[in-house]
Amino acid sequence: MYVCGTSIFRSLEANERILFLERFKKDTGYDFHIISQEDENKFTVMGVVSAINKPVGVIIGGGGSTEISIYDSGIIEQANTAFGVGDIMNKFPDLALDIATTSIEDVMDYVKENLKLPTKKVDTLILAGGTHELFAKKANFGYKNNEIYKDRVAPIMMDIDSRIKDTKDYFNKVSLNKIIEEFGDANWWHYTRAMCALILTVAIHVEAKYIIPTNVGMSYGIIKTLK
Repeated sequence: MYVCGTSIFRSLEANERILFLERFKKDTGYDFHIISQEDENKFTVMGVVSAINKPVGVIIGGGGSTEISIYDSGIIEQANTAFGVGDIMNKFPDLALDIATTSIEDVMDYVKENLKLPTKKVDTLILAGGTHELFAKKANFGYKNNEIYKDRVAPIMMDIDSRIKDTKDYFNKVSLNKIIEEFGDANWWHYTRAMCALILTVAIHVEAKYIIPTNVGMSYGIIKTLK
């Protein structure tokens, strides 16, 4: 068994980290691995690029960190920030309301002020590190079969214009309460508008024409490495 954690554990003070790792080992018998942002980025990218033979961007969004990679037969650029959807929600708690009162533009401006962004441009942005495919289907975002490459972990795609429209509607028109009533897991859904704004900010910055939402997480790459 390989036990690991990411952003919340990276934020521990040095003495807290030592005490936690010692206690975890003592109580469970397992070593606990605190994954760096660079490795979280690398492992997640490994999980989504096996069927790709073109330059793409990969974004891994989390509560307290965001990792972005530009991949072209290997990672050629990383942009990692200790900033995530938790920070966005602390700034704009109304995003968890039935209808958001803060505009998507204001949230995206805040993201741009705080997020390190890559310099290179790509026409395809892959969403990883979370259940992005599941979200797109349950939130009724427009999508079609992935026509760019064939991979069982990336079956759907959307164009940027569709993503922009659906994100704006998700802020201004879509009832979050109705979605939660249908699917449950309110705490998870409360962060989804923040994630949508973060994704759209990155997509527009890298000049993406297509977005591919996946459910691929860091574990996919870790498993490949451990094999």
